[in-house]
Parts: sequence; structure tokens; C-alpha cells
Amino acid sequence: MEFTNEMITELKTALKDKNLAPYHKRIQAVYLRAIQTPYKSIMDMLDVSHDTVWRLTKKYQEHGLTCLTSDARGGRRHAYMTVEEEQTFLSEQLASAVNGEFVTVETSLG
Repeated sequence: MEFTNEMITELKTALKDKNLAPYHKRIQAVYLRAIQTPYKSIMDMLDVSHDTVWRLTKKYQEHGLTCLTSDARGGRRHAYMTVEEEQTFLSEQLASAVNGEFVTVETSLG
């Protein structure tokens, strides 16, 4: 994977930015790879796997620094209902519970 001088400079600058401290390990892994540090050395220094270094490097080359400095995990990946449908369903269940009704799976599907 080829790195331009601009990319290397961007990574160096990011390593000095205190606001990016939580992402320092990711940035450092990519920077070390950019300056031709062998995978084995990076793995030993940062205690990361070969796959992690490769994946971070590839993501950086495709999407830039923002992919290293964002926590894009989480969310509603496999939801069966939309947020609005879920809110409606839960408000109905809450109303039943407040009225003293016993809520079961059978009654909620019914």
C-alpha cells in the first residue's frame, strides 16, 4: 500500500493533536505502517494483530483520517420495528401495565 507525503504529514499532525488522544493507537498503527515499519514490529509495539493493522491501514487509505477517529459502532442494525413502531408498542404495554393488566407474550401478540 502506497502512502503519499501528505498522508504521512496528516498522520504525524494527528498524533500531536491532544483531542485525538483516544484514537492515538489507531493513528500510530497506520503511521508506522506508512513509514514502512514491518507488521511484526507494529504488532509488538502496540499489542495489536496483523489483521488490525492491515484493516486500519486500508480504511485510512479509502476514507481518510475520519475513519480512524470515529466510533461508528452501535445502532439499530437488526431491528424488526422502526423506532416509531417500537414507541407505539411500548406505550401500549405501559398503559396495560399501569392499569394492572398482566402482560404476557400471548396477550401482546394477540
